[in-house]
Amino acid sequence: MPTIELDVRAIPQLYGSSYPSPQSHGFTSMPRQAGAPQLFGSCLSASFEMIVDWIKLGARKRAYSTFKLAGPWSATHSRKGNPNGDKFVNLMWNQATLHNTIYGSADCLLHLVGEHPNDGGLGGVSRTVSLEHSRPKVQIRETVEIIQNQNQYLDWIRTFLKEYGHPIIALTRGARFNSSSNEFPSWHQHNERPSLSELPKSRIEEAETVRNGHAVVIAGIYERNLGIINQPSMDQCDLLILDPAPSIELENHPERFYNPPSTLTDPCWHTHRVDARDFIRYIKSERGLITFHP
Repeated sequence: MPTIELDVRAIPQLYGSSYPSPQSHGFTSMPRQAGAPQLFGSCLSASFEMIVDWIKLGARKRAYSTFKLAGPWSATHSRKGNPNGDKFVNLMWNQATLHNTIYGSADCLLHLVGEHPNDGGLGGVSRTVSLEHSRPKVQIRETVEIIQNQNQYLDWIRTFLKEYGHPIIALTRGARFNSSSNEFPSWHQHNERPSLSELPKSRIEEAETVRNGHAVVIAGIYERNLGIINQPSMDQCDLLILDPAPSIELENHPERFYNPPSTLTDPCWHTHRVDARDFIRYIKSERGLITFHP
């Protein structure tokens, strides 16, 4: 099939930013004190939340926990918790608690996913793709795939989406994704997002990112002009990218916990169709692609 679109819900990140400078689209960050470290954004936690939400396969219900009805992961990680010892204050696993646990580290996320439930993990499996010169230290229940050049990332994107039907977390560096509209995406007033083939193209702009880079989710692929070998050139391929940025930035604006601006939560701001050739240029060499499954 030339087009694959997985039913993944775009979820914004709650904390921080992947970019040292203020966010685009007119959103600003409160200045940090001189010498204060750059806060890691929760883009990786938000991307993982999108994956878990997709695993629920349409069984989403009102819940405090990200893992509510998330298949085999529900049993141990959707219960009420009291890690502070206060039985009157219940805490649940969600993007906020995940962020506090993994803090932007792919190693920590893979460890959490692969660890046995009896030891506090999810008991899941992961599969990652890295360039030869950036082989990672293998984590628990992680399968590491090695490629020889950046272009082969697209082969694995096709494999994950078309053969396995899994969304992918992509770790990027030095890129920011901007919709084509200067004010607001043209499909904002519609009740639902247009198909990937009709979605307006977004721009990928070079932008400085913090040390951990930025995490997004690849949720679809659109390939045009299939040839005799049934494999279009990279120039004929677009990807559906769900970007956790722009951030809600709760650390700077606690009042948004109750009433975040619609321009930050609307999926229009977080959904992009981009050229595959442009996108893979910004994928990190170590664990540039990550997939999970219970």
